[in-house]
Amino acid sequence: MPDITQNPHEATPPDYGLDRFLPARQPLMQNALDRQEWDAQQEVQAQEAHRAREQQQQQDEEQARAQIEDQEAALQEERKKNRTKFLPFADTQISTSTPVLPSPLALRKLRKGEYCELYFFTNKGLVDAHACSHSLDDEALAIMQDDQGLHSFIPVAAARAKHSVIEDRDLTWAQLDEATHHMLQAMKENGWDQKRLEAHLSFWMALGAHEWRHDSEDTAKRALIVYQATAWKRWHDMLGTPHSFNLKYLMHKAHDWAVKQANEANEKLLAAVTAQQRPTYSAQKATHQQCQPSFSKRLASPTTDHSESSHKRSKSFHTREKTFNGNDPLPACAVCLSREMHSVPVVECDASMTWDHKHDAFAKRINRTLVVKSTGQRLCSRWQRKDGCSDKHAHAHICSGCGSSAHGAQNCPRAQKSQGVNPI
Repeated sequence: MPDITQNPHEATPPDYGLDRFLPARQPLMQNALDRQEWDAQQEVQAQEAHRAREQQQQQDEEQARAQIEDQEAALQEERKKNRTKFLPFADTQISTSTPVLPSPLALRKLRKGEYCELYFFTNKGLVDAHACSHSLDDEALAIMQDDQGLHSFIPVAAARAKHSVIEDRDLTWAQLDEATHHMLQAMKENGWDQKRLEAHLSFWMALGAHEWRHDSEDTAKRALIVYQATAWKRWHDMLGTPHSFNLKYLMHKAHDWAVKQANEANEKLLAAVTAQQRPTYSAQKATHQQCQPSFSKRLASPTTDHSESSHKRSKSFHTREKTFNGNDPLPACAVCLSREMHSVPVVECDASMTWDHKHDAFAKRINRTLVVKSTGQRLCSRWQRKDGCSDKHAHAHICSGCGSSAHGAQNCPRAQKSQGVNPI
C-alpha cells in the first residue's frame, strides 16, 4: 500500500471544465438531453390521453342521451297505444257511491264544446255507458250504411250509440230532468266557462218553471220539449256567427212554433197508428171470408233464397192452407218487428226503423230476401220464426231485428209485444 503524503481534504480540486476532462463530461451532458426529451414526450402523451378521455366521455354522454330519448319515444308510443295503463289514480279510499261516467263519445263531444244528445246523460244512457266495454279503441272507425245505401266511416263509439240514442225532441220530462242535472255537472268538469253554464242552467230552469210544464194537456208539455231540443241545437249551430243568441231568453213565438210542431208530430203518429191498425173481423162468416184474401196476401212468403227453397213445406206465418183464427196474435214482421197489419205484404216491408221508432232496422229485403242492411249478409227466414231453424246452409242464423244469434225475430226483445187476442 503506497504511503499517503498529502491529506486528501487539503488537496486542490481539479477543474473539470478543462478540455482534458471533456470525455468525462460528455456522458453526463448526454443524459440531461435524454431527460428533457423524455419529459417532453411524457407531456405530449399526457395531453393526448386527456383529449382521448374527454372524447370518450362526450361519446358516452351522447350515447346515454340518445338512449334516454329512444326510451322516452317508446314510452310515448306505449302511452298512445295503451292509454288506460298509464291513467293516474287518486291516493284515496274507494268511494261509497258510484260516480257518473257518461259514454266516451259524449265526454269527447263535451270536451270539444260540441252538441251532445241529452240521452247520454239520462239514467238509461248512463247505465248503457256503464254496461258498454271501453276496452276497445273508441277512435277506431267502423263502416256504416245510411238509408240511401251510401257507406261511410264513423267512430266505433258513435256506431255503437247510433242504434240506442233517443233524440232530444223525443225525450220525456222525467228523462229531461235526469239529463240536465248530469250534463251540467259534466260541463263543469270538462272546463265549460261560467257564462255558458249559467246560460244553460237558466234555460233549463225556465223551461221547468214554465206554466206549460204543469199543463194538463200533453201537447203543451211536449211543445216545451220540442222547443228545448230545437233551441239548444240551434244555439250550437249559431255559435261564432252574427245570429248567435243567449239560451236563457225564452221566445213565446218559438213556443207557438213548438206547439205546431208537437201537434204535427202527434197527427203523424196517429195517422201511422191508424194506417197500421188491424182490420176488424166480423163474427159473420161472409165478412170473415171477405177479409181473408187480403190477409193471405200480406202474409205471402217468398222462396227466392236457399233457406226458403229448403223449407218449401213450411208455411209462412199464415197461408191460405191455414185459416186465420181471430184469437191468434199476428207474428212480428222480420224487418220492423211490428205485429200490426201492414199496408203492403210483409215480404215487401221497407221500413227504415223498428215499429216503436227507437231503433234503426237491422235488416232489409232485396227481392223479398232478408239481408243485413250494413253488410248485405243473407239471413235465414225460417230462423226468424218462433220455432227457429236447425238446418245447415249458407244463410245466417241471426235475428233480423237486432242481430243476435240467440233468437229470431219472433222472440226478439225489440219486437212489439203480442196483445194475446186480435180485435174482432
